[in-house]
Amino acid sequence: LALNTTANNPFLDVEVSSEAEAGTDIAFRLGEGSSFQNMRFSATYWDKRSESVIRAIELAPSTGVVSIITNAIDLKSNGFQASLDADLINRNKFSWDFGIRFGASKSIVDRISNGKDIALGSTGAGQFVLKQGASIGAFFGFRPLRSVTETTGKGERYIPDSEIQNYEIVNGMVVHKTNRTVRFTTELEPIGDPNPKFNMTFLNNFTLFENLSIGTQLDWVYGNKVYNQTRQWLYRDYLSADFDEPVTINGETKAFVNFYNSLYHTNNANTHFVEDGSFLRLRELTISYNFTRLLNLRFVNNAQLSLSGRNLFTITDYSGMDPEAAAALNNPLRRGVDVFSFPNFRTYQLGLTLGF
Repeated sequence: LALNTTANNPFLDVEVSSEAEAGTDIAFRLGEGSSFQNMRFSATYWDKRSESVIRAIELAPSTGVVSIITNAIDLKSNGFQASLDADLINRNKFSWDFGIRFGASKSIVDRISNGKDIALGSTGAGQFVLKQGASIGAFFGFRPLRSVTETTGKGERYIPDSEIQNYEIVNGMVVHKTNRTVRFTTELEPIGDPNPKFNMTFLNNFTLFENLSIGTQLDWVYGNKVYNQTRQWLYRDYLSADFDEPVTINGETKAFVNFYNSLYHTNNANTHFVEDGSFLRLRELTISYNFTRLLNLRFVNNAQLSLSGRNLFTITDYSGMDPEAAAALNNPLRRGVDVFSFPNFRTYQLGLTLGF
């Protein structure tokens, strides 16, 4: 039996988007001395609504199709962006320009036409769902039980009284004493949001003795979660270094294979593989030297040698290779999943500029 995948909708209406935005740009002349001469500030707040957004929603198989294209959802988004630039020092042999960029935004599924969650499927990493009131891009999954008396959403006990003696708490998780496996919930719940709470960039430009220039860009992303599915698959194949870490179960301390392999949980998304994706990264460092005067050639009016490096170091608690390289970073419906993703490359570049 094969059903047509998607039905047409003769009552399909157009999407409607509206946006309100307010901002300001202010420049200050602070003084005539060698420090804090100028400062520039800009800020923008925006609020956007998208109504009757078109996408497919599921239908019962008895209708003869799997889904129908309709005006399925309403979205609401808002955000704030700001920048500050200052000429901190301006002397004959030393100058320093400084800048900050700040951004924060949030997008929420405000309404779904039939009130039901829209499953976006999975990439083998976890359950992606559009859910009323939830952030766009949030992923859902399961978590290990935290208590032997924990109940489902319906108030039913996961572990009956007659079996409680077979379980204990290990590293904050309910574990069977004999087979040493972790017991999980059976109901999907939000387990992570890949959208950062904010991101910032710090820019510095130094000039020494008029000829030597140093420029830096430091990026800070804070509050986003990454689903480390690369690590989860290593649990599946018994390849993770975590398998060598001993745990104490039922009074015995060993590196129990069953304990770690059970956390794989048949490739279902679960909280054990949700990690903090915050990071601080030296995005770029450039050093340039203008040696035009050293050449003392009339036909050369500009000679500059520069050395630059990108992604020189990253400070993060993320256990994977790169918290920024999660799969489909620019797709809001698939962000934050690390599926054997390539990390950002550390690169170096040497350049020579001549002007005649």
